Amino acid sequence: MGKSELRPKIVKLCRVVGGLTGVINKIDADAPEYYSLASILTDDEADVAIAAGLRKERTVDYLAEKTGKSKEETKKLADHLAWIGVFRITTDKTTGQDVYYMQIFAPGIMEMLVNNKELLAEHPEE
Repeated sequence: MGKSELRPKIVKLCRVVGGLTGVINKIDADAPEYYSLASILTDDEADVAIAAGLRKERTVDYLAEKTGKSKEETKKLADHLAWIGVFRITTDKTTGQDVYYMQIFAPGIMEMLVNNKELLAEHPEE
C-alpha cells in the first residue's frame, strides 16, 4: 500500500492513540496502529475518536458538538467504538450519563481488539 493510499483520518487517529511516540513515529501501512484500525473503523468513527482525545472522559454531547454530528449518530458511533475496544464506557455517577474514554493503543486498544473474538473472526488481519 503506497503512502497516497493511506486514509488521512486513520493516520491522524493513530497519532492520537500512539501517545507521545505517536507524534514521533512514522505512521505508514505497516504501523500496527494503522493496519489494526484502518480495516475496522469508518472515517466517521475516526472523527469521533479523534474528537474524544486521549485519556479524556467525554460525553455524547461533547463528541457531537466537536464533530458536528447529531447526538443520535454520535452515540451509535461511540457505542460501536466501545464494542470494538477503542473506547471504554463508564457512567458518571452524578449525571447518570455514559462517558467515553480512549486509552493509548498499546497497552490498551490493541488488547481490547484481540480480546473481541467476534471482531477477530470478521477481521483476521488484526
